[in-house]
Amino acid sequence: RFKMEGDVSMSFERQQDAVFEPQQPPLGLDQKSHDASNGRGIVPCSALLYRSLPSCPDWWKVAPIGLMRTPFVEKNGTPRQGCVCPSVTCQLVVNLEAHHTLHPQHTLEGLEHFSHIWILFVFHLNGRAACKSKIKPPRLDGIKTGLFSTRTPHRPNPIGLSLVKLQAVVGDTLYLSGVDLVDGTPILDVKPYVPFADSVSDASVPPWLVEMPTPDLQVQFTETAAAELRNLTKQMQFLRDETQARAAIKEVLSADPRSVHWRHTRSDLQFGFSIDLMNVVCTFEKCIAKVVSIQHLHLCDRSHAGQTVPD
Repeated sequence: RFKMEGDVSMSFERQQDAVFEPQQPPLGLDQKSHDASNGRGIVPCSALLYRSLPSCPDWWKVAPIGLMRTPFVEKNGTPRQGCVCPSVTCQLVVNLEAHHTLHPQHTLEGLEHFSHIWILFVFHLNGRAACKSKIKPPRLDGIKTGLFSTRTPHRPNPIGLSLVKLQAVVGDTLYLSGVDLVDGTPILDVKPYVPFADSVSDASVPPWLVEMPTPDLQVQFTETAAAELRNLTKQMQFLRDETQARAAIKEVLSADPRSVHWRHTRSDLQFGFSIDLMNVVCTFEKCIAKVVSIQHLHLCDRSHAGQTVPD
């Protein structure tokens, strides 16, 4: 398990303080292993693993190479997969102050020839919430399955992997699209996507990943919401115009960003999520998601999360 020293939601100038290192193995492990073997001299694999690992080698410490800048300001509303929201563009400024022997622009040389890249990152908003052996992924609609058969962010080691489209490389900055990361996510590594090595033609998946439990939703805007969106367009930081902002909202809502619990027990409540500087409030009925209000993120009343939708 990795522990983080320093705050990763910080400016690039302080990224060298964000260091991840493995925790020490629990004390008394060898004695417990001996007890578990009932004196037969059988050592569990876990004990062998811990014995083979140095306590905290320097080469194991990792520091972010940058913080991803995206319009997704909170976990709620962030796409579960990058392919959900292809119209949104994001930026990654490579900062290697913690890796002082490397030059950002030199490390990116040649990357512009690839159309897609892998992003290795940290789920930095997990906090100290404990992960569970079995979870209920949205596609299983309430049924449990094993942690490692899903892509849940709540994992023993909070590390994620995303495939994103590389739009351009300019100096030390990567311009990306199809990103499913919260703004400020610490990035650990970037690797090029190589089709002959990364694509598997005969790959198989379980049935619950073939069909969605709910169909893609139709997204509608009330006249009020459309006017509010139009008025906020010039203040956007990531979404360049009304067309892109509307497309991003539609992409997020068509995939139904609500949790299984929310769909089953709070279907009569308004649902809100934030993207760029917008706080988007909507209602759900059958296969339709209707946007009823779009307000400035820093000026809105977010109490909608606990209100019942009026008749």
